[in-house]
Amino acid sequence: LMRDAEASGRDWKAVVAEAESVHRAVLRGKEATYGRESAEAMESIDALVQLLVSQFGASKAPEAEALQRRSLTWRLARAGSEADDASFHRGVVQARSALAQSLRMQGKLDVALEEFELAYLACRDSPELGGQEGVNTFAAATNYAAVLQELNRAEESLELLKGAVEGLTKVLGPDHPNTKGAMMLYTRSLSQIKKK
Repeated sequence: LMRDAEASGRDWKAVVAEAESVHRAVLRGKEATYGRESAEAMESIDALVQLLVSQFGASKAPEAEALQRRSLTWRLARAGSEADDASFHRGVVQARSALAQSLRMQGKLDVALEEFELAYLACRDSPELGGQEGVNTFAAATNYAAVLQELNRAEESLELLKGAVEGLTKVLGPDHPNTKGAMMLYTRSLSQIKKK
């Protein structure tokens, strides 16, 4: 979207506002057509939450939290019937991660930490999501470790970040933004530990 806005000379805020309006209209349409508790509605909720968290941050985090809790609750209620479906597992992990991000933006770090940990463990323990050596696991470990850092638990974050940096470097290369982000957090953890 940002590149399209820049190329067309449109104001980025206007593009984001339009995207939000479209996402909300699509959600209303899917709820009316398929029902409030349909897979289609949950997909629209997930997309709207991603936009709210990535573009509006803390200002819309409470709404993102409420929406994502609804989606996650719906997904978890279906766990027994869809437990072997890889896309189901991916949806649960993505819902947990988005919920955790919205909680983090509101300063609800203890609850965010729980959700990030569950997302990390699901990725690590699920071959469908990449298992111990998967990029999803390394990304989830980085998110989990970042909140540990914010809670002044740098020692606990260090091993997660070391594995994430090594894995992301191997899979994505040292210049990838995810690798650089994990490396920055790793360096920050080392610095926090040295200061103690």
